[in-house]
Amino acid sequence: MKIEKINYGGSGYILCLDDMHVLFKSFTKDSKSVTLWKGSEMVGILYFDKATEFYKAWRECHNGL
Repeated sequence: MKIEKINYGGSGYILCLDDMHVLFKSFTKDSKSVTLWKGSEMVGILYFDKATEFYKAWRECHNGL
């Protein structure tokens, strides 16, 4: 899993996961999931281990900035 900061109609991020790419601008979290948002539209949900992987990728993305 990898997250990169991009510009598409403003700033945002792309989540690269296996053969899938998800464009998102923000995320919310709870105790077992991460929900990806593009404005008011929900574009994905990651649960359990994938949510943990998301946090690791998010930290790597922001350490590189």
